[in-house]
Amino acid sequence: MRLMPGLLIQSTPGLPLDLTEAERFALRNLIAKTIETSHYPMSPRILTLKAILAKLVPALSTEPSARGPRSRRPQKQ
Repeated sequence: MRLMPGLLIQSTPGLPLDLTEAERFALRNLIAKTIETSHYPMSPRILTLKAILAKLVPALSTEPSARGPRSRRPQKQ
């Protein structure tokens, strides 16, 4: 299917993509390469692609570590 310039495609909100892992990998790579090679990194098109990529790539765990932050206790004398 070839898309014509100016052709608007209606999207279905909330419709999950049923992609295999290989297809997701290919899509992530294509979007990442498009973003990296863009001459206009702040264009609306690239910002949209960045938002899509953020949804495709699982974020690193944002949960705090089980041990918590290290604290420095005073030495016992």
